[in-house]
Amino acid sequence: MNNIKQIISDLQTYIGKSFETVRVSAVQNQEQFFKELKAVNPDKLPAVIIVFDNLIYQSSDAVKEMSLTLVLVDRFQASSSSKAMSLYAAVDKLLGLFPDDGLVLGETFIIPTDCAAASPDVQFAALALGITCKQSF
Repeated sequence: MNNIKQIISDLQTYIGKSFETVRVSAVQNQEQFFKELKAVNPDKLPAVIIVFDNLIYQSSDAVKEMSLTLVLVDRFQASSSSKAMSLYAAVDKLLGLFPDDGLVLGETFIIPTDCAAASPDVQFAALALGITCKQSF
């Protein structure tokens, strides 16, 4: 069984094959997340930020479930259909990495759970893809 650090490292490597910038963050509130956004090099957008949500042990099934959010971030530009289409192309690329029926990465089964707009700032467009990582223990 992989530990949390290994699972997140595997995800970072996997997503990094499709996105130039993949950051791992320990954010726990919106203010910290905004600071994390500002720290991403604007020339290396779109970027993905991996954020820890929670960990649940289901002893009845001997399964460990970890919830993560993959935040796709790009610059927002008003009145720019081409910029919006570029963001949607990045969304399609990220969603394509996580098929609806799940995938196995290392010893971990990963399945997408939800997807929503998530920008904390008017300068950024952001989309949050929730994933659940499952392992037997």
